[in-house]
Amino acid sequence: HAEKHTRRQLPVDSQIANRATGLILPSLAAETVCAYSILHRTDFRWSDDERRRLLDAIHTQLAEYQNLGIPPIRDERADLLMPRIFFDYDKSAVRNEFKDRLLQISRNLLRELERRGDMILQVEGHADERGNEEYNLVLGHQRANSVKDLLKAYVADPGTLQTVSFGEEFPAVPHSNEQAWSQNRRVQFTFLLRP
Repeated sequence: HAEKHTRRQLPVDSQIANRATGLILPSLAAETVCAYSILHRTDFRWSDDERRRLLDAIHTQLAEYQNLGIPPIRDERADLLMPRIFFDYDKSAVRNEFKDRLLQISRNLLRELERRGDMILQVEGHADERGNEEYNLVLGHQRANSVKDLLKAYVADPGTLQTVSFGEEFPAVPHSNEQAWSQNRRVQFTFLLRP
């Protein structure tokens, strides 16, 4: 179905709440921003202008962190542009249900990143808590590389994509049960300033 959104001007100190995911997004340093109150945005179908605005907002925040000497902090708005990819237990192959969606969504985003030339996409591999730390780091790398291998067809500059594994260090759901583990076996994406 078609997404529903409203446009409104927000003051600097406001926060953007995504009602579909419950995420509270950081405020931006610009005087005002054109923001969207997303009611149901699960299709990732952003117009070119909307995608640019989100990337501009993320870039602005990253540049502010850099200017203050703060290490980059994962911006939750990345989840609005790229979907999380979930994996079967002890597997690193991207499931077909995620493969087509990932390729469809990422094509225009990666073109935009290369056009901009000032940001890269970090592909982050994660594992659930089962297994030892070293094994989970390796599995996280394998998952990130599986996703990167799918995406690299859309980039001319291989430096547009980089991978990292966090193993079990950053669970999305901090519980020890099958439901939590299924959400923690994932790849998610972070935008970074190009070095």
